[in-house]
Parts: sequence; structure tokens; C-alpha cells
Amino acid sequence: MRRLKRAREINHISFRTALPFYTSQKCPVCGHVDRRNRSGTVFRCQSCGHTDNADVIGGRNILERFLTGPYGACYRLYMAM
Repeated sequence: MRRLKRAREINHISFRTALPFYTSQKCPVCGHVDRRNRSGTVFRCQSCGHTDNADVIGGRNILERFLTGPYGACYRLYMAM
């Protein structure tokens, strides 16, 4: 972690975190969270039936948390420039 932090400082790279809790169990369509939504690599929502790769779902949910979290507005402003 120290090397990563130093490399970020040298290259002026911003880094933010998003908590990953339940991201591969939350449906991006209806928001339903259930442990049964994920079975290995397959995601199937118990509420609305949405199906996808569980890792893709987890990645999308992490991105959503980042964009809507405390740094979301800054990120959107930066991307608009």
C-alpha cells in the first residue's frame, strides 16, 4: 500500500474508495439485496428476476457507490471538463 500511495503522489493520481459490502448481492435494477441473489458466478435477483454475471453486478454496484458517494459530484465535474 505504501508503494501505491507513493506512486499516486508522484504521478498526481487521485484515488478514492467505495465500500464493497453486499455489492454482489444487490440487484442494480430493483435494489433488492439477498444472499441468494448470487450463486457462484451467476447473479439472479430473487425479486425481479434480473440475471447477469455476479462479478459484473458487483463492479457496477461499486461504481454506483463511488459516483453517488461523497466524491461523486467531484468525479462528475471532472468528467464534464
